[in-house]
Amino acid sequence: MSNKEKLKIYNEYSKNSSFKDFPNKNYTNKESYLCSSLNLDNKKYYVGIYNNNEYDLNHLTFNNIEELRINVTSEIFETIYEGLNYSIILEEDSIIPILTTENSTSIKIKCNDEEYTTNQIFTNRYYYYTLKGNIKINSDKNIIIGKPLKLTKN
Repeated sequence: MSNKEKLKIYNEYSKNSSFKDFPNKNYTNKESYLCSSLNLDNKKYYVGIYNNNEYDLNHLTFNNIEELRINVTSEIFETIYEGLNYSIILEEDSIIPILTTENSTSIKIKCNDEEYTTNQIFTNRYYYYTLKGNIKINSDKNIIIGKPLKLTKN
């Protein structure tokens, strides 16, 4: 199938699907998937904000999807854990996306025998940590951990 044919199929699909509206949930009340979880194919995902600005989420409303897309960029990861304490063994160098939902969240990451403490600056934004080995992540407030991304060539 040529790229032109694929584009035609995509355009037809997106005309009849809510996929074209992402990250909007609903035009009438201006709801968005931003900073919330969604379920798709029996997997949970969290939609974070990918910008360098802090947003007051109580005032994050836009008149239409174009305005939302221009002003806010989002990123989405499959959620593997939501809570305070998480452990995993990573056999390969991997990136772990971690997101906080509350201000002033302190996170301790123990990687093998080394321990790091971090305070994430913005809420509802993923921060990325490159780790390998026996990993323990503890926080004083709720965190969301995305599925690790392996750093290996195929």
